[in-house]
Amino acid sequence: MIDAYRTWSARTGQTRADLARLMGVSYSVLGRWLHGARMPRPARLRALADALGADPVELLRQLDARKANVLARESARP
Repeated sequence: MIDAYRTWSARTGQTRADLARLMGVSYSVLGRWLHGARMPRPARLRALADALGADPVELLRQLDARKANVLARESARP
């Protein structure tokens, strides 16, 4: 999801704080969503996708890929 956010931010000149206000969530909650630490509920995911001008399915793919990378790193630790 962070890639979609970066594209949106570059296009609009707005910040993560701006997007959090637009979404009606805290900066930290939005950060957790963008970095894959938390999954937004379906309605919030659709609203986030709409705000970013992104496909919700693609946002889920990005989130799944990020989570897979985190799990791989954690399982590789001694």
